[in-house]
Amino acid sequence: MSVLYLDTEHRLPAYDDIRVGGTGLARVSLNRRVVAPSPAPATPPATSPAPLPLVR
Repeated sequence: MSVLYLDTEHRLPAYDDIRVGGTGLARVSLNRRVVAPSPAPATPPATSPAPLPLVR
């Protein structure tokens, strides 16, 4: 089973992976995984002005 943690902007910063032991076992394991934040968007490349028309 997994428990998802969402921030106020609906991004997933972390989740828990929960495992429970079966028949006759009293065992639970809990692993928290922190999701790396996505990198900031790259700055768009600078645009150059449109080329001037060729005059003949």
